[in-house]
Amino acid sequence: MENNKLNFVIAGGQKCGTTSLAAQLSQLKSICFCKEKEPHFFSKTPNIKEKMSHYLSLFDVQNDQILGEASTTYSFIDEYPQVPKILFEHNPDLKIIFMLRDPVARIESHFNHRLRNGSISNKALETIGEHVCFLERSMYFKQITAYLEYFPAEQIEVIFFEDYIKKPYQTLTSVCKFLQIQQPTRDEVNLEAQNVSDASLKFKNRRILKLLIKLVEKLPFSYKLSRFLPIKVRFKPALKRLLWSSLDTDVSNLEKLLNVNCERWRNKYTFDKQNRIQ
Repeated sequence: MENNKLNFVIAGGQKCGTTSLAAQLSQLKSICFCKEKEPHFFSKTPNIKEKMSHYLSLFDVQNDQILGEASTTYSFIDEYPQVPKILFEHNPDLKIIFMLRDPVARIESHFNHRLRNGSISNKALETIGEHVCFLERSMYFKQITAYLEYFPAEQIEVIFFEDYIKKPYQTLTSVCKFLQIQQPTRDEVNLEAQNVSDASLKFKNRRILKLLIKLVEKLPFSYKLSRFLPIKVRFKPALKRLLWSSLDTDVSNLEKLLNVNCERWRNKYTFDKQNRIQ
């Protein structure tokens, strides 16, 4: 292949719509998207230079296509702080895409994802505020500033999940403009959301479902069965407020950095006279 450099990457955030955007971009003729979903090459691969040829084999590039991939671990700055530097060394002209979502809603989605795949117990909800990974994945200011240490602001595109789900086509065309490639027509791309794992499956008899869940939770290996339970855990208002209090400073810094207003997030966690989340 002639192109041996990655041209753009969707770095995050986790549970913020990256799978859907990646699927849409992979349909475009101007883009050669990585065949492997989330290769995590620049975060989890030791001896990157030695394994670069294997990584590039994941791209079936044709003509003048640009290369792109999506790995949310590239935004895990707490766990992989070296990634921005490694990506810059790979290609100083690399373009970075960040998708951001209401940070508390992101944690709720993240928790349910881990509950379903059996990597966490539902009892962990009691101490979720102490699980650093949940909070760190929602600290977008920290993630973006880590990249700004190496890449200029014009090489970083920020997309808000809430805007994306309302206007996916407009978001896609904006990304194409950022990548400097031809914009597709609506008929040329499937805009259907991918990996919508948060939607609870619907049982006709919710009473039976609740009884089943209570029985399973009493088993010593209940966390292993969580992935089979068609239910979404919804955080209580008090927990949401607790999580927001840990993230508000990061959001405020994000607003200043991007010159944006995140009141639509913040307003969800303000209180009315009855001391309830509005």
